[in-house]
Amino acid sequence: MQIIHRFIRWIRIFFAIRRIRRAKSEQTSQTAKQTLAHLMADNRGLTMKVGQVMAGMQDDNDFVSLTRSVEAWPLKSMIPIMEKTWQCNLHQILKNIDESQAAASLGQVHHATLLSGEHVAIKLQYPDISKAIHSEINLLKMMPSVGPVKRWGFDLEAYKKNLHQNMQRELNYQQEMQHQLDFSQRVHVNGLHIPKVYPALSHQTILVQEWVGGVRLQEVGHWPLIERLSIARTLISTLFQSLFSAGLIHGDPHPGNLLYQRGQQPTVTLLDFGCMIHIEPERRIALLKLILSLRGECEQPLLDAFVALGFDAEKLSYIQSQLPKLAHILFRPFIENKACDVEQWHPAEDIETALGEQRWWFRAAGPADLFLLMRVFQGLVQQLHALNVQLPWWPLLKQSLSPELIIQARQQYLPTTIYTTTHLTSGSVRYLKIKIHKQGEAEQILTFDAIAALHLEALVPAHIQQELHHHDIDIKFISQQLREQGLKAKFLFDLEINHNHYSAWVK
Repeated sequence: MQIIHRFIRWIRIFFAIRRIRRAKSEQTSQTAKQTLAHLMADNRGLTMKVGQVMAGMQDDNDFVSLTRSVEAWPLKSMIPIMEKTWQCNLHQILKNIDESQAAASLGQVHHATLLSGEHVAIKLQYPDISKAIHSEINLLKMMPSVGPVKRWGFDLEAYKKNLHQNMQRELNYQQEMQHQLDFSQRVHVNGLHIPKVYPALSHQTILVQEWVGGVRLQEVGHWPLIERLSIARTLISTLFQSLFSAGLIHGDPHPGNLLYQRGQQPTVTLLDFGCMIHIEPERRIALLKLILSLRGECEQPLLDAFVALGFDAEKLSYIQSQLPKLAHILFRPFIENKACDVEQWHPAEDIETALGEQRWWFRAAGPADLFLLMRVFQGLVQQLHALNVQLPWWPLLKQSLSPELIIQARQQYLPTTIYTTTHLTSGSVRYLKIKIHKQGEAEQILTFDAIAALHLEALVPAHIQQELHHHDIDIKFISQQLREQGLKAKFLFDLEINHNHYSAWVK
């Protein structure tokens, strides 16, 4: 029944999203977005998490209510949970406790005072939220691969597994407490504050930490420039040090998880360590070496560096000639020796312009945990945008890391990537061309590296494949022949159907 109820709510959310996409006026779109935010908040759990991702770091969009607070459960409903967990009367531990003003996707936070007089934040998990999350995960496991996910060979199962594991970690507040302790011991940045935790009072469904006041990012945007620059340095340095030195990154950068305090040294308080990204030393070194090579400080084949980061070698080999352009777009803030203007950096748009449909090879090649890391960088960019400041990334990266780590990365050997290239030899064919000309529409000519012809089924849209199949042209069979016979300059198919012209050739 839990799965059925969750499924019905997901269906309602799906139709709300469809209404947003089909909205013909701004007013209709706004109404649909508000309805969607309401549904996500009502559903809590995984759907509310999705809404928080949609909100990003902005404090002025339709989903911001999901990062500020939704209606909390009354205190009287939560007291039995605390007393059962602590196995004592509440007054034996607390002087007082307030109604929650901060409800989130998995639980809510109460301000309280210990008998010692210390002010604490008590994070309580909702009853049965764990079962609800498991129900939603089971629904996601039944989700089929469609659209670009299917066509370009995304490892959807890896994404589902990654999501499941992450939600399991977020439901374990004891593990979150350990992450918080580890982070505070391994990341030391001026202006960064990690709240003290109380292990003796914390359990799997209760986390107790010091109460910290502060304001949200939107208000910081009105502070003097010198204070905003200080906050920006702290945010950038925290990400760099946690990524490259600690390998432990806070993976949930929505506005409700950061508070800011003014003072001689403006302070950033980082909250909620449930969603953490672990990066192995080998991948950290590979990423740093990739940046160094793009800056001209060492030599490193880009394909080998991306593969060392966890990318699929075969998929990347189809766009190997495009990797230098792609890497310079992605890592531009690290390459330039000037302050980074995030207003002028649009990697997603620039990659689409540079690679066109081939960008899907890059996305499909990436490891499943890359999504969370990209979200963290997107969060940083949105924070810098809200602060309206510009800082140079490379000097801050060098300041955040030890000289020994940079030397190690510069000298580190990355294994040479070996992938099947028996179909291509020096001086042989270089490109695959696909031409689609539909009646009444402009002619499209798509260009790929020649080796992509070995996977035509991933490039030709499914409805066109069906039309070709009706005329005895089997895309999969053509690719199989190319694998067996090798790539040569030739037409692969050329067909006109109802005044629509489809053709593909290798040259």
